[in-house]
Amino acid sequence: MMPSVNWSDIVATLSLPRQPRVLSYDGYRHAAVAIVLTKISETEIVFPLTVRSPKLRTHSGQISLPGGTTDEGESAATCARRETEEELGIPRGAMEVVCLLDAVPTPSQFMITPVVCTLANPLSYNISEHEVAEVFEMPLSSLWDMTTREDFGTRHYRGHAYPLHAYHHAGYRIWGATARILRQLGDLLGAPSGPESQ
Repeated sequence: MMPSVNWSDIVATLSLPRQPRVLSYDGYRHAAVAIVLTKISETEIVFPLTVRSPKLRTHSGQISLPGGTTDEGESAATCARRETEEELGIPRGAMEVVCLLDAVPTPSQFMITPVVCTLANPLSYNISEHEVAEVFEMPLSSLWDMTTREDFGTRHYRGHAYPLHAYHHAGYRIWGATARILRQLGDLLGAPSGPESQ
């Protein structure tokens, strides 16, 4: 049974002091993504995910959090909010940064910093059709639902290990780096880590 998530408790947990893990791999480009938590009610929290446009040169058609490559001298928090505004039309000034999660490397040689933000206003989109084919919202409570999650081992590539996870929601399969980021967020918030935790 999934617990009832509570906005105040979630924000309080994410606001606790912590030092995110920073990784540096030779040849990896730095990127950042935003997990934009939005309060529908005190116990209903959602965040947007995108289906990347087929027009994009990399990762086209994949499901991702809004974000992109950091510009020179740009912080992860600035990049994540800038990219979210460019992709989804959510004003960067409306997103309040709560915390950064541990860096997540990808086999395509990106080093992603996940930035958790809160949005006080209701979600409203003005999507960039060049970058985004679709946008949908995933309930935060889904991270507790073991029936919609896959854990299927580890991939070793170029000397690095990549845990393999996936989430299913509304007909979408969320996998790859996005699923690893969501798994990390769930772990931080106390979601079960495996069948034995149910």
